[in-house]
Amino acid sequence: MFKEKPKYICYQDESGIDGGNRYFIIGILFINKDKENDFREIIYNIRSEYSFKNEIHFVKMSKLRYEVYKGLLENVINYGNYIFDIIVIDKRKIDMRYFGGKCKMGKARVYNKFTNLRLYNSMKRIGEGDYYVYTDYKTRMKEDNFIEYLKGNINFKSFYDGYDFCVKTVEPISSNTDDLLQLNDLFLGCLGNIYNKKNSLSERKKNLTKLVYEDTQINSNRYNLWKWKPRIK
Repeated sequence: MFKEKPKYICYQDESGIDGGNRYFIIGILFINKDKENDFREIIYNIRSEYSFKNEIHFVKMSKLRYEVYKGLLENVINYGNYIFDIIVIDKRKIDMRYFGGKCKMGKARVYNKFTNLRLYNSMKRIGEGDYYVYTDYKTRMKEDNFIEYLKGNINFKSFYDGYDFCVKTVEPISSNTDDLLQLNDLFLGCLGNIYNKKNSLSERKKNLTKLVYEDTQINSNRYNLWKWKPRIK
């Protein structure tokens, strides 16, 4: 009897590839397609409760935003049924010569390489299924062949390694039009603060970070926090 594969929607974004942060972090939120509407309803209800129509973005904080973000995270954590994985890269340990130097294209290749690593290893631990990947189009370069690279690399390696999962699509989307990509940004911002510590971080952001970090300890199966280290030559 034919068994339909699970379908997963995956929202991916990065933090820290540009600027003075020590760590470059990629985060991916995985949700079973069957649960998508539940998550969208949670976000819709929080937005309605606070009459909040703006983009959810961790960098932006105010009293109202804090209440919205806190309520959203509490409801999502209470509901569960998601996986959130990150890969943390110390930029000082990346040899940019292997990526074509510190130019724009070099940074794009670094982004592509570590997105590939994080996504493939996450799919291995989640298991068989069809994966639909959505990424913030603002981080993409038209010239870097990110979509073809990611899909082709992962699907070939999955087949070669004998796994039954594949990337069905990679689609850049606008973060200001999709609430689930914004939810990914919220998780990424919270956990990113653990690594890129800032003395000027507000108490509100510290509280949100604490909320998510505590859940990584209580429900560790929901998270994988991978601190990448280069191979010793």
